[in-house]
Amino acid sequence: EGEEGGRRKRRPDRREKTLGELLVERLGEEPETVAEVWDEIREQNLEVTAAMLTQLLHACTSLGSDGFHTAVDIIEAEECTFQLGARQSGLCSLLQLCTGPMGEDEAWDAD
Repeated sequence: EGEEGGRRKRRPDRREKTLGELLVERLGEEPETVAEVWDEIREQNLEVTAAMLTQLLHACTSLGSDGFHTAVDIIEAEECTFQLGARQSGLCSLLQLCTGPMGEDEAWDAD
């Protein structure tokens, strides 16, 4: 099994998750810890990917209206290294959180 014409099929190598990716995974279970997770990312000067930024912004919705300001502060942070295109992706996520079709617990009123 797993052989075709005498050759073994190789599974693509999976890379290990970065510390930043592991930190934001916590937000799936504990979104209210977004400020703590963000502080850790900044203190460690970890590179922020677009996927990480999206997770951070979604977690900000758990903070209610204060979360919007937290989300903007995260996108504007200058003390972190953002992967190419991450901020732009984050702005799109932020707009979607304000205007897109989501559950009431995961969106802000844009008014």
